[in-house]
Amino acid sequence: MTNVEYFIYGLVDSRDDKIFYVGMTNNMKNRLIGHLSKANGKPKKWITSHDKNSQYIADMLLEGGLPSIILIDSVITANRKLVRAMEKCYIAYHIANGDILTNTIIDNPLFDKNYYLQRVEYLKGLATLQEKTFTVNFPI
Repeated sequence: MTNVEYFIYGLVDSRDDKIFYVGMTNNMKNRLIGHLSKANGKPKKWITSHDKNSQYIADMLLEGGLPSIILIDSVITANRKLVRAMEKCYIAYHIANGDILTNTIIDNPLFDKNYYLQRVEYLKGLATLQEKTFTVNFPI
């Protein structure tokens, strides 16, 4: 497996400068374009009812706003599941700080905000350890 640099990002509402979505990607520019193209120019009836993020962006665009993307954290790892867990930690962190997020995982009864809040530093440590494991060259 090859190490990849992943980014935990936040989408920011230009109308109030607040984060409304937390996600992960390996290309922030393309991810922002993906979010915009999914919502831009589509009648609300075409956006599925479970896609709160696209609905939110579509409403923002109709009101003359434009989302921006900010870097929350980054990690170099070959373990995508680890990055997904880190993403959940940051979702929990932003919920705990009063941000109203459009992430659909929040609606899942199995999403335990407190569990992920306690694990953000632990998971970052695992990612660092894993990175060293894959990049250290041992003498033959």
